[in-house]
Amino acid sequence: MKVLVKKGETLFEALRKQNIRLNASCGGKGICGGCRVEVEKFGKVKACQFKIPGSHEVSVPKSLEFQAVGIMEGQTSFPDWKEEAGWDNSPVIAVDLGTTTVAMMGFYRGRQTLSSFTNPQRQYGADVMSRILQANSGKLKELSEVIRLELEEKCKELAEELEPSCRKVRVVIAGNTTMLHLLFGMDCRGLGEAPFSPVTLEKEEETWSFKDRNGNSYDYSIIALPGISAFVGADIVSGIYGLSLHKRTDRTLFIDLGTNGELVLADHGALYTASTAAGPAFEGNELAAELFGAGIIKVLHRMKESKSIDPTGMLAEEYFEKGFPVPLEDGRSLRFTQEIIREIQMAKAAIRAGIEVLLKEAKLKADQVDEVILAGGMGYFVDPADAVGIGLLPEKFLQKTKAAGNTSLLGAVRYAKEEKRSADAEMKELSKGAKDIILADNPDFSQYYIEYMNF
Repeated sequence: MKVLVKKGETLFEALRKQNIRLNASCGGKGICGGCRVEVEKFGKVKACQFKIPGSHEVSVPKSLEFQAVGIMEGQTSFPDWKEEAGWDNSPVIAVDLGTTTVAMMGFYRGRQTLSSFTNPQRQYGADVMSRILQANSGKLKELSEVIRLELEEKCKELAEELEPSCRKVRVVIAGNTTMLHLLFGMDCRGLGEAPFSPVTLEKEEETWSFKDRNGNSYDYSIIALPGISAFVGADIVSGIYGLSLHKRTDRTLFIDLGTNGELVLADHGALYTASTAAGPAFEGNELAAELFGAGIIKVLHRMKESKSIDPTGMLAEEYFEKGFPVPLEDGRSLRFTQEIIREIQMAKAAIRAGIEVLLKEAKLKADQVDEVILAGGMGYFVDPADAVGIGLLPEKFLQKTKAAGNTSLLGAVRYAKEEKRSADAEMKELSKGAKDIILADNPDFSQYYIEYMNF
């Protein structure tokens, strides 16, 4: 295709104007390699770094464009349909507005269907902090519009699959605090620096009215679920609600391993929550694009077992310069460099330190936890033996750990299928009653972080 790059803009920006969105998870810093395309006379280039003005012949591999990410059958058990909930007069769509993937479930008069797509905001950065920076630098409107337009279209497709003549849809959305701020175009400045003050953490309700290209009018009743703090958002509240963690009579540790790492410790109904940065190491580099987070953890565990790295994370001498080679199915190979290993060490140390802080706050030891639940896209695929092997989880958790799939979507579905007034009251109570631990302010966090840096 012919692409015109104007003076002062990048090829990435020029492609975006032609509605070609690339998977640039590093936010245009030239790190991840997700936007590498072929430019005639220049060969392969990173679109976010290419700034030569003019009309260029560009070839974009299909693999680089955003693709829908399917929800696996059996990944999550959803509640049974309840006619008495009063939602059967129009299709209802539950949405997990994830930083990386948006998962959706629609239902209507006993029928249900699943769908998902990659969050188009990913072109502005893989993690929430990248998008907050972009929003605060003048791109808030763009970030809001790109996800809202995609949501409107996907919700329309899902609703018409359930009821072809439908023009009114109810939509229940769970998402982290930043994703909801961006969706509603809320000021993100309070999310980008201490003391991290959101515009709101309350449930939001809006009506969206729009017309499609054929002139058909649609009305969407939007409900966005409440959150706990700037970094423990409605997606986690939805997960707690969906799993009834606030009602359990045992001790459960809930870990959402996605682009961010959120933690909930439920001790006989008392809730302790925390959040720690993990995403860039597992999802924001070129290695992660090929192996995904769970694959990275598995390879590191094998490297440790084979002594290709020592307990400090230092590569063995034969791999130190070029990195540890990992063959791929297509014949190519990736290399775990020392820099990438250090990134992963820091992420896993932060998550492990967060776990230890929550245990200490609740005056518990690891062996007193009855069950460990791994949620989120990455959490579903992680082998507990690998997580324990690299020190991400305590050894005592090995036989207690299970995957729960998309718990954020689960909670949104449950909310939609319960009586609205009681569901609202229950969600408000659990979100207000949780004790949120700000890890950056906790004196034990740094100590644990250093202690668990090694493999």
